[in-house]
Amino acid sequence: MPKEKNEANASLKGGALQKTRDEQLAAMRGLGGTTESSSLRLPLLKLEHTVSAGGEANPDKGKFTLAVKDGLGNWKKSVLGEEIIIHFLLQRYVLSLIDNDTSYSSPEFDNPNEIVRLWRSIGQGDSRKTDLYAEDIPGELSKKFLVTKNNRTASSLKLLVVLYGELEHDGKIELVKWSTNVSGTVGYRKYSRKTTPFAVLTKVGREEALSGSNKYYQPKFTVVQEMPDFEEVIKKQESLITSLKVGIEGAGNVAETLGIATDEENNESFK
Repeated sequence: MPKEKNEANASLKGGALQKTRDEQLAAMRGLGGTTESSSLRLPLLKLEHTVSAGGEANPDKGKFTLAVKDGLGNWKKSVLGEEIIIHFLLQRYVLSLIDNDTSYSSPEFDNPNEIVRLWRSIGQGDSRKTDLYAEDIPGELSKKFLVTKNNRTASSLKLLVVLYGELEHDGKIELVKWSTNVSGTVGYRKYSRKTTPFAVLTKVGREEALSGSNKYYQPKFTVVQEMPDFEEVIKKQESLITSLKVGIEGAGNVAETLGIATDEENNESFK
């Protein structure tokens, strides 16, 4: 990383991720009895598509944005540009399907072969109701949503990658979360087959693509350089896992610890 980032790097040495204001607020809410923010709340990275969640033309299309939740629970978004520099630290998974007013989602999990809970939400606003739809391994849950189109049968329930990493922006390095959509998941998987993402600094740009007549943007991953200290990377990964309260000892409580994905995290066009 550039030398001018040394000061920012110092706060991350030894895996001791510096507590942000959001983390301190989350700790206060947890101690005060508000369980909704008991887990680590991170800024959300997103590649904006041609339309917004409401269906209108998106003025930020083709750009990466970062959304931060303030102490009042409001999301504030800033535009980063058409490419970013990030060091990925952790890869997780989530199941997701959005069909008009009905959506299905799972808590994050670490292994596609583990049993997960799939939740169903129906309706909008205050009338929206959520219940436990099923509990099984992702492969079996996907079979409940098989559809046939153009003589091809596939599941509309998608296994998506959730990425955690250190993002370089505005002269600092910040720990962020990126809940990828289908094109992001496919692009990242292709990238991870060619390199170990955690061992390198990555540049992520974007390319235009078509799905029928619909234009969308898909991320393009490129290696910048190998990380200079693998032991430091491992320490950061261990610290992040501890902060998220996941891993072998806490695997049975992932749903309770992390909760269901928020609308802000799930508001994506799944190309």
